[in-house]
Amino acid sequence: MSDIKTQARLRFLITRRNLNGNKDLKIERDKDGYDQQFQTPKTDFGHGTLIIRYTNHEGIKSDPIIYENYLEALTSARADARVKLFEEGDYEVALDYKVKNSKGLGKICDYRISFNFKVRNGNCMVYPFDVVTKSELTDSAVTENGFYLDLARSRYLKINVIMARWSRGANGYTQDIRYNRPAKNGDTYTDEGIYTIEISNPSTGKSTEKKIYVGSDNTF
Repeated sequence: MSDIKTQARLRFLITRRNLNGNKDLKIERDKDGYDQQFQTPKTDFGHGTLIIRYTNHEGIKSDPIIYENYLEALTSARADARVKLFEEGDYEVALDYKVKNSKGLGKICDYRISFNFKVRNGNCMVYPFDVVTKSELTDSAVTENGFYLDLARSRYLKINVIMARWSRGANGYTQDIRYNRPAKNGDTYTDEGIYTIEISNPSTGKSTEKKIYVGSDNTF
């Protein structure tokens, strides 16, 4: 990995003097740069600036993170130019820089490279916990206290909960579905019944199902 980074730094050092094989082109310092899409204030971008904006699962956009003088920082072994992204969400990335052509009029042009990407958890699990003991409930578990759902920070899973009750009649037990509706992280269920928790991950196409019984009827 260190060899790859060294080669990248050397390539950039060369392009500072000979961009794309043209000795008349070089990366120019942008002392009064701004990004129109991100609406950043005018600032010294240095030799290229990397900008990242994060949007969470609720559609709330964060303030753009600005890495000034990013291209030049890549040439220094002491500069921390690494970008670490861990949170699920949508990301917008842009690299703004200036190129100067020393030949002729010495024209300076602004360039912007941008792309978007998404970070998603590949897991397809939701974890039910007893509302009193706080212990995790496994599939087909029984609890008298009820349970709540923990998505373990998987924000983009689709959760659906079906609650049914069984009643005893002359011909045995019959099932009556009381509701079938979406669920979210932290939802709590304490009414007596049999709960079917359906989980699907749109990113992977995988699905999981769990059943929990809430109540004290020994038959169930």
